[in-house]
Amino acid sequence: MQHKSNLFVPLIREPLWSTAKERWLTRLCIAFTLFATVASLFDQFGHVSIELSQKDWSGFGCQILFVVIVILLIYGGLVYQITRLKYVERLREPPPSVDKFEFRQEGEVTILVPSYNEERRTIFQTLMSAALQEGVKKRIVLLIDNSPDPYTPDEMALLVVARQTVLDVGEKMRRLHSKLTRMYEASSHLLAADACRALADANDFCGEWFAEEASSLLNSEELDHTDRFYAAEVLVSRTYVHWDRAHQWRIMEGSIDQSNIHSAWSHLLDSFCAEVSSFERKQFVNLSQEPNKAANLNSYLGLLGRAWKEIENHKGQVELQVAADANAPRSFEVSQSEFILTLDADSILLPEYASTLLKEISKAENGRVAVIQTPYSAIPGANTVLERCAGATTDVQYIIHQGFTSWDGTYWVGANAILRKSALDEIAEEFVERGYSMKRFIQDRTVIEDTESTIDLLSRKWQLWNYPKRLAYSATPSDFGSLLIQRRRWANGGLIILPKAISYLLKGSKSRQLRESFFRVHYLVSIATVNLGLILLLAFPFTDAATSFWFPLTAVPYFFLYGRDLRLMEYERNDVLRVYALNLLLILVNLAGVIKSIEQAYSRKKIPFIRTPKVENRTRVRPVFIVLTYLLLIQWCIGAYWDFQNGHPIHGIFAALNALFLCYAIVAFVGVRNSISDILHPSKA
Repeated sequence: MQHKSNLFVPLIREPLWSTAKERWLTRLCIAFTLFATVASLFDQFGHVSIELSQKDWSGFGCQILFVVIVILLIYGGLVYQITRLKYVERLREPPPSVDKFEFRQEGEVTILVPSYNEERRTIFQTLMSAALQEGVKKRIVLLIDNSPDPYTPDEMALLVVARQTVLDVGEKMRRLHSKLTRMYEASSHLLAADACRALADANDFCGEWFAEEASSLLNSEELDHTDRFYAAEVLVSRTYVHWDRAHQWRIMEGSIDQSNIHSAWSHLLDSFCAEVSSFERKQFVNLSQEPNKAANLNSYLGLLGRAWKEIENHKGQVELQVAADANAPRSFEVSQSEFILTLDADSILLPEYASTLLKEISKAENGRVAVIQTPYSAIPGANTVLERCAGATTDVQYIIHQGFTSWDGTYWVGANAILRKSALDEIAEEFVERGYSMKRFIQDRTVIEDTESTIDLLSRKWQLWNYPKRLAYSATPSDFGSLLIQRRRWANGGLIILPKAISYLLKGSKSRQLRESFFRVHYLVSIATVNLGLILLLAFPFTDAATSFWFPLTAVPYFFLYGRDLRLMEYERNDVLRVYALNLLLILVNLAGVIKSIEQAYSRKKIPFIRTPKVENRTRVRPVFIVLTYLLLIQWCIGAYWDFQNGHPIHGIFAALNALFLCYAIVAFVGVRNSISDILHPSKA
């Protein structure tokens, strides 16, 4: 067996941040940013006073707008630095000690995996990572949102693959659990010493099973970094865990009592106890047909705790009705579940995810926690520069979200989370769609359903919590076309949710309002303010005051810490510059999402959820984005030349540098040939 460290790059080592050096560096950066900000504003006060005394109203207006834009940019930098400090401080808390022979059962969980036109490998690895959660009984449901009546052979193939993958994973887990059950029953009458040897044999068997699964995958001809990650962290890691346990049980023969042996067997059997099934809401006319992930989840959540029968209405359509009579015929029954684990179909959980988070949310002091999660990280070892840089932004967001928790600013991040069903019941609302009465647990007004549902939960005094450990990983788009779709979706909805968030924040206690608002409002408006602010700053010099010595210095601490965090996460030294270039390339993409939000707020029509494509070939980019990006590059270049010719050298340097970064981004992340091809041969989609 090849050791997992040889399979791909190691995981991020979070203890690297838990040092006094990182705490003091962050504090110094925050202090310097505040000092530079105050010095900048004092410097601007003199310019504003002169313009007012001269009644230069256009100059005064430009000055104020310039200051507002820069303050908003500084605001974003401070949020990052403050959340980083809190992230570092959270890591100082010592992890709980774990007895090698303490095997806790953390109960049961229903795992819902919404899926739409996914390939087999994606579904298989996600379902397997869910099914192999240690010490937890699982009911796993793949919520297949593919059309039940496909129009094309490709769509039919994906539907068949999704259904078959569920059967394959279910059968694999059933055979494994049955084998372990027989081994347990055969050892149930043995004395302690023999029972220890039997338990060691069972762990050896599990280790061999994991080793065979890993070898089968690693012997495949085509492997990418996702395959290697799954093999290393889900399969190979458990191989050595079970072999080590087998060794320990043999050492401890006769010195362990029967209660410990029984607990170990229960833990082992629960680890491989997984009921795997699928559900297709689009087969039933009286369930929501809205094309988004929230509606897919809501349709199944509404079935929990009841038996159901399928009937055919007068139009020949299939409906679901409650089978109220215990003796009446029923098509299927859906068990009630106290905890729901939602998991995107392109995500992979580490084996201890469910047990760790269930143990935490089940504590008495966490009785009002509705959502517990560990914000996902990017799957490491990306093969392309674009995927690596996009993944870097995801890994940095993890730090920010962990810091949010220390300031009561946690947002639900929908890729993975454990939800308390009673909390969802409390925010559920009835609605009517196509004449059928339904229930909405998770908001689907916007395509960032998790963000709006966060505000709903907070308004009813529920809490959200980020567990301070990286336990979940998700795929990152490997080409710019896919990334464009993902980031445009992320940028859509924040402004729509803002009024609801402000209404909630105004009802809070005065001591908490300012602190919580500082982070929650930024999360909702930052995409709009930062991207629009950069566009305006680069468009033309607002005023000669843009040459202020202090304003550029306010950004230095932010970029220093950002670059330092990337290095601590073992990204390349120059990746901070590449990430900046990527963010420039995404300005128009983000603004497109913001404009969609404004359009939706005006029209009051929902925006369809557009999934992020996961294809081997490149996803084409809409020509409008390519053309506008080139026009933006040309405008910055011309603007830089104009600045140098008209006495604005500082702004000219600023525009020229950003034009250089944008040019690099076009070449490195899109490709000149690809961009020309996308313009000349646009996608029909």
